[in-house]
Amino acid sequence: MPELFGHIDCVSPRRLLQAHIDYVIMGVILIAVGTTPSDLAAWIVTLIVTGTLLNPTLLLPLAFRDNLTDSPGYRISAAEPCSI
Repeated sequence: MPELFGHIDCVSPRRLLQAHIDYVIMGVILIAVGTTPSDLAAWIVTLIVTGTLLNPTLLLPLAFRDNLTDSPGYRISAAEPCSI
């Protein structure tokens, strides 16, 4: 039903689905890491949590602007190589 996404100016509904699935997968990763018996350093836990939140969140802007991947700012925040 593409007309539903037109009301919110969504140009790529598949990115919304991709972000949703990625949030679920990252949640499972957080559960798996949280149930390990080892003591992880706080900085490692911070990196894991930040990565699991940031990765799917970076897919959301792409649902509304497909050409955002060409932007140096987006590429830097997504840790993609870019030529400036």
